[in-house]
Amino acid sequence: EGASWTRPPPPLAPAGMHGMGPPRTIILAGRFASARQKAVSMLKADYAHLVGFPPTLSTGGADSAPGDADVTYVDPADMEAMIEAGDQLVAYTRAGGTVTAAARADVDAVLHSGRACVVETDVAGAEAAKGLGVRATYVLVLPESMEGLEEALKETVESESELHALLAAAALEADAPDRVPDLFDKVIGPGMGEAEAAEAICAAALSPAQPAVVICGPSG
Repeated sequence: EGASWTRPPPPLAPAGMHGMGPPRTIILAGRFASARQKAVSMLKADYAHLVGFPPTLSTGGADSAPGDADVTYVDPADMEAMIEAGDQLVAYTRAGGTVTAAARADVDAVLHSGRACVVETDVAGAEAAKGLGVRATYVLVLPESMEGLEEALKETVESESELHALLAAAALEADAPDRVPDLFDKVIGPGMGEAEAAEAICAAALSPAQPAVVICGPSG
């Protein structure tokens, strides 16, 4: 607990590097694990030559993510048309009236550059990607523990009702491997400290595809 990440993970090559096959897509799901954002920051900072991230399409207003260069705002009607088309998006999810998605053309642009492509989404987005037939490595990142998550959320939420809603959503996400057993190839996080989990996420993004596995800490 409280561990800091003092070194990056080893520079493993993703599929598509050193004769390992074509570049691949990684669907990275999990809203509540701090390790996920830590890993994403590391991948963007130190491994941009190996891994790329497509921009996020969003129907939210321009003030929903001010200054975020990775977000492209899309008219809701246009977004619904892309969903209806069935072949323009890699993943999409709905939350609070806002639809976020990753466009197939943006993912293809990353892959064509010779890099692996990481698509950030949630469990619903991963399910949508699977339903669209997206061939990818599906990775779910969960918090180290629900107790730790609750303590962290208490510092940010404004009401008990908001806290309970977020904990219910986190519990539903944590149940995803049992509820949809064939969805995720890797589950990372339960029982692991933030730094250890973040390193495992980076390894999953930078390594060739492997058989399904659950990566946990000592208690997992």
